[in-house]
Order: sequence, then C-alpha cells, then structure tokens
Amino acid sequence: MNYCEYLPHLELRPYVRCYIAIAELHNEVTQEHRFLPERSPKLGFYHGTSFFGELQGRLEPMPNGYLAGLSTKPQRAISVGLTRALQVDFYPWGAVHLLSLKNGLYNTAYGADDLGVAKLARVIKGLLSLGDFGGAIAELEAWLLRRVRPLGMEMTPAIAAAVQLYRYNGQARVSDIADEVGLSRRQLERGFQKDVGIAPKPLAKLIRFEEAHNQIWLAPTRSLTELAFDLGYADQAHFTREFKSLAQLNPSEFARFTRARINFSFPEVAKLETLEGLEQKIA
Repeated sequence: MNYCEYLPHLELRPYVRCYIAIAELHNEVTQEHRFLPERSPKLGFYHGTSFFGELQGRLEPMPNGYLAGLSTKPQRAISVGLTRALQVDFYPWGAVHLLSLKNGLYNTAYGADDLGVAKLARVIKGLLSLGDFGGAIAELEAWLLRRVRPLGMEMTPAIAAAVQLYRYNGQARVSDIADEVGLSRRQLERGFQKDVGIAPKPLAKLIRFEEAHNQIWLAPTRSLTELAFDLGYADQAHFTREFKSLAQLNPSEFARFTRARINFSFPEVAKLETLEGLEQKIA
C-alpha cells in the first residue's frame, strides 16, 4: 500500500487538515478492509472496484465521489485489483461550511450529486485512473479555494471550543470548554449544531476513540490499563465499554488483530501542522 498525506494551501488549513492519497494492489489476503469510526469527515474520490457497507449489511459499489460523515459504526469494504483514492480530511466545521451541509455530520453520508461535486468527481476519477495524483490534488485544491475565498468564516465560540476538543484529544469536559469560550452548555450545544455539524459530547467521544485505536495500532503490545489512564478514562472497564460501542470489538481484540498484521509496513507520512495557532488563521 502506498499512502501519503499532503498539507493543503495556507488559505484552506483552518478548514482542511490534509489530503490523503492511497494506491493499493489487492489480492485475496488484502482485499477486505474494516474502517473504524473517525474524528474527521472525509470527502473521497475513487477509481477502481470496491464494495462497501456496514459490517453485517449489504455491500454496495463504491461511488466515484462521496462524503463520509462522523459515524458511530464501523464499515466494511471489499476491494479488487488496483484501486486509487484521494480524500480530503476535513475539520468538521470545514466540511459544514465549505460543502454547505444542511443535515450536519453525525451518522450521515452524502453522495456526489448531493454535494454538487459530480463533475469534479468525474475529472478526478480520470486523473486517478492515470495515476496522476498531483493533477488530481491540483484540481481538488482549485475547487476548494474557489469555495473558501468568498466564505469569510469567523472563529465562533463553538468552533473555538471544537478546536480545544481536538487539542485535548477529546478529554476536556464539555462544561469546562463552555466556560472557556464564555457560553452556557446549552448555548455551546446550539453553536456546535450550527457551526460544527455535531454536538460536543459525541465529537469528544469520537476524538478520544480514534486516539485510542491509533495508539493500539502503533503499539499493539502496550498496556491497555496504561492507555486508558493516559486518555483520561475513569478505569479500564469504562475504556473497554466505550471502545466496543464504536468498534464492535473490545480493545484487546483489536490489539490481537493488529499484532496479527505485524509484518505490515507503516509508510512514512509527511509531518502535519498541529492545531496550534489555528484560531489566528480563521479570519
């Protein structure tokens, strides 16, 4: 598997964390994938033959363009032969505003027609079919810049609070974050629905969960008790319950699965800018 992350244009960084380029040649061993819930909505463009859906549900053909929102359920995919994909890893408020979403991000998915990106999806699919990731990223970034320049999004209290949740890996209490930005909890929740596309509590849960499964993936022999403590869970039982509610398997099962793939070679990923200073970048 070839995987690489690319920083977006400076004007897009308050909204977009990175672009992700993926190229995979599948065989019978590598054709099945499971995707756990994540803390970032992803706008994806795809070339190849893949089928996806819920773990126990019907698999549907992968569309050329789609937005995967913030889901509480893992997904399953089967890929055949050579596949190439380009994704935009959004901050939630970036997806809401740049894509003009009306129904938020929580447990939602949007097709290319819903987003008005069908033409863009066809262009990017053609470039991906040629292996031209540079051209595909250029087309995608030009489209995003045309959308962001007239936007003039402000750093609202809700977005400032969401930035804090990401910075603290989801460990901050919602009431404490509300106090930091000068809102009541109810005001903060309304602001999140409008500006971020998801309520603060489920966003915090997804952020902390992804941090947990990333840590297990990178160090599958690490003590789960220690990890639960580091991520601010009350105890390992709380950690296990919350992890299983999102992954449909417990942390020890996920660690065993990861250890079984010990020969998987992790690609080097370009260093990404952190959330530090993000507030100053939003006009």
